[in-house]
Amino acid sequence: VWQNGDAVVWGMWRQMQCAWFAPTAGTEAGEPVAAKVTLPSARHVYDLRARKYLGKVTEVNARLRWGRASFFLALPYRIGGVDVKLSSKTPKPGQILTADLHLRIPSPSRERHAVYVEVLDPRGQPAEWSGKAVILHGATGRVQIPIAYNDSRGTWRLRATELFSNQTGEATWSVR
Repeated sequence: VWQNGDAVVWGMWRQMQCAWFAPTAGTEAGEPVAAKVTLPSARHVYDLRARKYLGKVTEVNARLRWGRASFFLALPYRIGGVDVKLSSKTPKPGQILTADLHLRIPSPSRERHAVYVEVLDPRGQPAEWSGKAVILHGATGRVQIPIAYNDSRGTWRLRATELFSNQTGEATWSVR
């Protein structure tokens, strides 16, 4: 169990035995086992692996997989959406586009949250260089996107997804 401010994060795991070279036994993971975690008070709980909200609860029933960690986040508030504000809707080639990210949570928040930022080209394909995790401090963060001279013309999109809640925000810009 790890506590950061009012957030409680816990991970559960079991060790799996494995020999590095030519294992002959002991490498099979067991069947998932039922587990119940009781919280001291009702919290908004998120399951990281399932990327879903479990509700405002005092206990969490889970199935733990052998040899694999399970991660949950318990907060005193529910995570809202992600707002994305761009410095320009029509940046010029060679310019740096700035995207300000804001997670809708109560202010002030001491917890750090993370969003995964991805840029999609005019065909809707993720740009190879764009996938990035951004740690938000005080619910805010910033990403800079260089606009290349050879970027495809059309509407580009930035998608920011909060990692526990799967809440997503987007913004678009045009390359001419």
